[in-house]
Amino acid sequence: MLGEVLSSLSGIPFRKPNMLLALMGVSCGHQGKLTVTDDDVIEKSNLSRQFLFRDWNIGQSQSSVAASAAKTINPHLKVEALQNRVGPETESVFDDGFWENLDVTINALDNVNARLYVDQRCLYFQKPLLESGTLGAKCNNQMVILHLTENYGASRDPPEKQAPMCTIHSFPHNIDHYLTWARSEFEGLLEKTPAEVNAYLSNPSDYSKLMIKAGDAQARDTLEHVLEYLDLERCETFEGLKIISLTV
Repeated sequence: MLGEVLSSLSGIPFRKPNMLLALMGVSCGHQGKLTVTDDDVIEKSNLSRQFLFRDWNIGQSQSSVAASAAKTINPHLKVEALQNRVGPETESVFDDGFWENLDVTINALDNVNARLYVDQRCLYFQKPLLESGTLGAKCNNQMVILHLTENYGASRDPPEKQAPMCTIHSFPHNIDHYLTWARSEFEGLLEKTPAEVNAYLSNPSDYSKLMIKAGDAQARDTLEHVLEYLDLERCETFEGLKIISLTV
């Protein structure tokens, strides 16, 4: 069995590395250990595309919940969940001793800079790397084996056209993230939710049946917003209007 495996999971749908490793029996031996690290928390948008998360996990650490779910699949799995990014700023956590003890690294990162950093660390410490990632409907995977294949940084990915929503909502770090967040909030407040309210008012019976049939977290969230607009946030005078003004 593999002794030490680092699975860096920031941004990958399904959290498949954890699930597959648990099913394969990796890191279940006496000296085995799977280290999972991710600094994101679970959002509602994660539920529709990730197998290991449920609606009651919203707000919890992605790595902790993924590790717990993997242990449910295979109780013999030896896994440790961390909430750290892998990068220059966390080299006190992921130090030389940590990298030297690894047998293999599995990447599932949501940005190119982080992928390049892990790729360079694996080259330096002579460790194999399974590189994988997704963006929308696109996906990629690459097996990096020393002296047999090129490393991830030997060829560059095309520029990212959009940032993942989990980055925009939890860790925005450039002007494009803030503009995308503002646009999302604007559409939610003044377009999507009012449209749902109008759909309910035009035919309450059919709308209720449709939401009951859907029966998922998104439908519940939609109903909560409709109720909020019709009851708690109902405006009856011009003085009570809430107005959003966006300037760039």
